[in-house]
Amino acid sequence: MKKVFAILLCLVLALSFACPVIAEEEDDYMWSEPGLKYIASLLAPQKEIHNEQEAEAYADSLWPLLTEDPLPEGNREMEIDQHDNSYHFGICNADGMALYNVSFLSNGVIQQISRRDTDPRRFDDSALKKPSELDPETWEQAKAKITEWVEKVSPGVLALVNPMEVYSVRDIGDRLYLYIGALPLDTENHGSLNIVAIIFEDGSVGILDYSLYGAG
Repeated sequence: MKKVFAILLCLVLALSFACPVIAEEEDDYMWSEPGLKYIASLLAPQKEIHNEQEAEAYADSLWPLLTEDPLPEGNREMEIDQHDNSYHFGICNADGMALYNVSFLSNGVIQQISRRDTDPRRFDDSALKKPSELDPETWEQAKAKITEWVEKVSPGVLALVNPMEVYSVRDIGDRLYLYIGALPLDTENHGSLNIVAIIFEDGSVGILDYSLYGAG
């Protein structure tokens, strides 16, 4: 299972670092595969979104879920997936790297949300630790905070997936990066819960990336 989560993580991170790509033809843009049932489609509606303008305003309103920092400035891009009627918004820097990404269905259910972390130590493989080396009390305290956040962002989703599992840890001294996943309880459902969280020295927890689609 950890190998599956590691593959999903790589795909999630690849998505998070790029802004939505404008397709040559509108119908070519596809976030989810038609005909498959995704766990996001089972969640209760959060907000009715009728057009791109409302979607952009909704995207702006979701930024505080990730941080108290000001909403980043940059190039704004929006793409609409006609197959599942979802919106995919990004704020990019001049190099096309995403500072903020969020995707959601037209009923407001979040598919994925992430912010950019510029700390290069996040990718320091020398800081990798086995999940078994994570202090159990530290994980339990962090899990309580992450659970509260997930239930706020996607009410009901934790009843649809297996218990959250840490499958990778990076300890860079002043913070821990946790890579967390949970597969659907019903194997007929597609997607998976994937989270990149930070535990800071004071015990507070931040979310960098959250996805119900794995690869997006």
